[in-house]
Amino acid sequence: MNTKTLLTNKGFEKLTTGHPWLLNHDFKDLSELPSKTCLVHVGEHWFFNSPMSKIRLRRFGPTTRDWKKIDIDSIHDPLQFERFFGDFLVQTLIEKLVFKKDVLIKGNEDLCLRWVFSESDLLPGLIVDIFKNKLACQILTAPVQLFWPVFKDALEKAFTTVQKQKPEFIELKNSSVRTKEGLDVIETEEFSSDWYLWNGLYWWMTPGGEQKTGAYLDQKINHKEAVRWMENLNLSETWDLCSFEGGFGLHIAKSERPVAAVDQSQNALETAKKNAQRNEISERSYTTIREDIFTFLRRQYDNKATVDTIILDPPSFVKSKMELANAMKGYKELNLRSMHCLKSGGLLVSCACSHNVSREDYLYMLRSAAHDTRRTVHVLDVKGPSPDHSPLINFPESNYLQAWFLRIE
Repeated sequence: MNTKTLLTNKGFEKLTTGHPWLLNHDFKDLSELPSKTCLVHVGEHWFFNSPMSKIRLRRFGPTTRDWKKIDIDSIHDPLQFERFFGDFLVQTLIEKLVFKKDVLIKGNEDLCLRWVFSESDLLPGLIVDIFKNKLACQILTAPVQLFWPVFKDALEKAFTTVQKQKPEFIELKNSSVRTKEGLDVIETEEFSSDWYLWNGLYWWMTPGGEQKTGAYLDQKINHKEAVRWMENLNLSETWDLCSFEGGFGLHIAKSERPVAAVDQSQNALETAKKNAQRNEISERSYTTIREDIFTFLRRQYDNKATVDTIILDPPSFVKSKMELANAMKGYKELNLRSMHCLKSGGLLVSCACSHNVSREDYLYMLRSAAHDTRRTVHVLDVKGPSPDHSPLINFPESNYLQAWFLRIE
């Protein structure tokens, strides 16, 4: 297709700078595109075409210079897709698994990581998390559903090649984003749980379950960073706010530092206590409190309570740019009250999980909170997600997680 006549100036700029999305408004005339779900050739790239979605094209794989000659502009049939791209998929998946495994899995740890991260791995609309031999596969778009038999076969071949065993598939079609693709949302009735040795601790995980298919694997490195900074700063007692099933808090408690874990979910806290027991962490070292964290912090502030370390890892407050202003008010209240409650020389680990919140936005909020509390705040470090969730440099939307390590005086 002639990209100059097909795309607007903004669309052409996105294409030439490597952004993996082309939206409906990036085209001069949408009638030039295929009307059915398929793989389509535009410029130097292949794209998945989703006629029902506002994100019309999603880039798939490398440039066409890396392919053998394909003399067609679009592929609708899974058998044809497999014939042209099956071997590429297998080889790509092997390389990604070997790299992520080598970087992240140490000693006798179980294999728990994000193998495929959608657009960031140029396999858009597909997310695959590994838990030992289980593959939790989120099928999010119409093209991935169309070509799923090919993807599934490639995943099985690649996993078997690297791990020397066949995987067990958990196919997930329960995300609400599927409705934007004209797909049905299908709830999975039941998921099985098991113990997994991950990041040096045992965790009761539910592959395919809620909350990022069962664990916040993207915070793996940040969990240990929190412990490292506490050791460096000679800090002890911690409030782990939005603790979920123990991610930050259990790492800290295992280092023999007392933790109060606060979360609204009783189920999450029960699992956290189960995890603590499995890792021989005493009830004295790890206590749980079921409470809204805004309410908890207000109460602690009113009581003039202070603590050495506060972990703030709330769920995303903002799903779109329209919600950003209100979200930043919420972030500011949490961080402001946390700064008030920290002892001098204390540590605040402040996290945000949304690509709609830029580092500049978050830094401005932190500056405002520091000014209002009259505290001196030093930025020790700013981290992103673990390497299996690493963002694509041409795709700002994939740069979604930030963890600020702050020293409060």
